[in-house]
Amino acid sequence: MKAMRATLVGLVFVIGCAVGGAASHFVVPPVRAGTSPTRWEYACLEDPRAILKKSNELGVQGWEMVGGAASGANWGAEWVWCFKRALP
Repeated sequence: MKAMRATLVGLVFVIGCAVGGAASHFVVPPVRAGTSPTRWEYACLEDPRAILKKSNELGVQGWEMVGGAASGANWGAEWVWCFKRALP
């Protein structure tokens, strides 16, 4: 029983050593000093009749679509499209 337990502990140790180096690839690096994260502004459209025209206008201004949602009966009664762009 003691030999089996020692073997199991040794096996876990070897596996831990083998994957220990890979674990560092999953850590988010800290933010570098002197940099600031990107700040965003958002705009949402709710009028389905003007979505094509308005989304093209927003695209020309540097906005990108980040999400859309529908609600209501048959998922079509109310729509919302949201866009974002980086603040200068």
